[in-house]
Amino acid sequence: GFLSCCIVVSIPGIMLKTLKLILILRQLDASIGSSNVIKQLLCRKVSTGATRIGMHMNLNSQCKVTVEDCLGKKLEFENSKNILQAVKYNPIKLPVWPVWAGVIAFFADVLKAPKLGEFIIAHIGGRVVPISMTSDQLNLPTATDISPFLLLAHHTHSFTPLDPIRAITKWLLPEGFPAHPHAGFDTVTYCISGGLKHRDSEGFKMSYGDGEVQWMRAGKGMIHEEMWDLDGSEWKHKSIELFQLWVNLPAKEKDQPPFVKLLKPDMMPLIQVSKDIHIRVIAGDVSLQDTNQELLHESGSGLAGSPVSILHVSARLAHSSLCFTTNEENKSIFVYIRRGSLLLNNFNNTIEKEEVLAFNSVVFLPSSKSLKEEKERSFVLQAGENGFDGLVLIGRPLNERVFWRGPFVQSDEEGLYRSARRFETAGGNSAFWEHTLSDEDWRNHCQRLQLQNQMDNMEEP
Repeated sequence: GFLSCCIVVSIPGIMLKTLKLILILRQLDASIGSSNVIKQLLCRKVSTGATRIGMHMNLNSQCKVTVEDCLGKKLEFENSKNILQAVKYNPIKLPVWPVWAGVIAFFADVLKAPKLGEFIIAHIGGRVVPISMTSDQLNLPTATDISPFLLLAHHTHSFTPLDPIRAITKWLLPEGFPAHPHAGFDTVTYCISGGLKHRDSEGFKMSYGDGEVQWMRAGKGMIHEEMWDLDGSEWKHKSIELFQLWVNLPAKEKDQPPFVKLLKPDMMPLIQVSKDIHIRVIAGDVSLQDTNQELLHESGSGLAGSPVSILHVSARLAHSSLCFTTNEENKSIFVYIRRGSLLLNNFNNTIEKEEVLAFNSVVFLPSSKSLKEEKERSFVLQAGENGFDGLVLIGRPLNERVFWRGPFVQSDEEGLYRSARRFETAGGNSAFWEHTLSDEDWRNHCQRLQLQNQMDNMEEP
């Protein structure tokens, strides 16, 4: 009957989404896709006339945010002149690791049971939600910029030794992301549970997870691999959940030497707003306005090359409300819902509240109530019936053009060509290594490669 019809109609969509997942992973984070991008860039005629908007900002300043528990005076905030309007975005949700759980969650969404889908993904995994944070992808006005944020990917996976489909998936995709290059931006990987094994072209190896953050600056260019940390998964269930965020660098910072830093949980302040609300400060400068009108200041890591605040907000109590206030120049405000939901104002007054469920996102923009002369911007997060848990990203736009192709992000087309040429001259495909390579052979490979020395000695056209 109806269910069979839904299944038949949905199968092509699932196949298309799965194929798109494979293409996305291979194009963004697999060495074969990266090699193709390098070849395509080197074969293209490069325009040298690309213009760049001047940068007017102080990179040494932190992206500052003030947070207040506004449950008692929410209407006062919502009616203020500097309040921002929420625009929701429903990103693609791809079934993988394990595919079968992601497919079941997909059908739950089709059958209008998204909370069942959320339960499946939360307890079993099987989904990656990649969000390209550009105005065209987010269906925002053309002039809207979410700079310096580029990409957010939410991974929720599990690996079970008795999963019969795991072997098929493993044949199509390695369990992780084999050696691939990056240049021109930072990657911020925040592990909720489980983690990754990292090896890079500088001969550095690390395993991290369970509340830790890896902050990697690709800078001039580096190669790294990120494979799921699955030690013991041959005989027991292994769950992994993490976010990876790409943050653009200003043009003058893109040729910095690469680095990798590990942030332990105790290096990222945990602000207790109330008994049921807390905020993990991964980056940024946060002030908490308490009931006595006193301010509590906490600062996250100072590793960001662009002014940003990266906050993990958790509100377990239904209808909890938080008001965030930041400077007017911090125009990029993005919220991703990991668990629970958000209740949003509808400024057209067609409905009182609009609920945005898990695995979706919200961008905050100036509303008709906002005045240009206002020096601050405010937005309210109100949790739904089951609370709210998610990421709040606030940034100051770089006001530079973005040229993004695969693993390279530059401020002009010539920069893309230069990045591709560096990796091709350093060895092309031979610069990458197989993820099955032993640590000893991998270290020998890095010593022979000497990637940074090759890049430093390379003559730029």
